[in-house]
Amino acid sequence: MSTEDFDLDKPWPALAGITPAPVDRAELLEWVPPARDLPDAEVRVLLWLRQADGSCDWDVGHWTGADWILDWCGAAPDGQVVAWAQPEGPAA
Repeated sequence: MSTEDFDLDKPWPALAGITPAPVDRAELLEWVPPARDLPDAEVRVLLWLRQADGSCDWDVGHWTGADWILDWCGAAPDGQVVAWAQPEGPAA
């Protein structure tokens, strides 16, 4: 199959029986600094965390109204929450 066989305006060909997910399932996330706004209490959100060494990573947690809690362990994150995002998901 050559690159000429791919037309982005047409459905993608099935490769080895796998069809890629439709592009319309992509979602733009708005990362919100906690200083600007906070999510509703107990709503699960994505957290962007900055560790003491300056490295960053994401996790899943929620705001209790007073503290950030990681959903997988029920503890406060080790790093600082520098932003949060609330995905709508494919059903939205």
